[in-house]
Amino acid sequence: MRFILLASIRDLFITLCRFRVPACILLVLGFGLPVFMLPDKMEGEGTFAEYYNKVFGNSTYKEKVKPIVDKALGGSLRLFVEKVYEGSYFNRDEGEVVLYVNANLPNGSTLEQMNALVKKMETYLSDFKGNQAVPDSYI
Repeated sequence: MRFILLASIRDLFITLCRFRVPACILLVLGFGLPVFMLPDKMEGEGTFAEYYNKVFGNSTYKEKVKPIVDKALGGSLRLFVEKVYEGSYFNRDEGEVVLYVNANLPNGSTLEQMNALVKKMETYLSDFKGNQAVPDSYI
């Protein structure tokens, strides 16, 4: 059994050495490129800023291309940044249960519609035993 494991590890290493470039690309994409952190608009003047704003400030890019590019190139870094909140593992009381809500509405929806939806959800959740009200500073 031990010999088979060593042989398979050796074969994997030989395969990775043979295909170095694809293995490196796969490793980098697995970790992720921080393209999701690029700003929507670049301040300043110059041809680079103009070109950047023309490409990345375009509504078609923001709505159709950016979500796909973020998921394809973001890798595990994107998931980590989106799902782990600042201090969520260090500042929280261990006995406290926390529920995070992330709501999205279609483009063109108003802030009032989102607020009504979240208030409905908050009212529903407040019916359960042991829930505390959410301070307005978090909303």
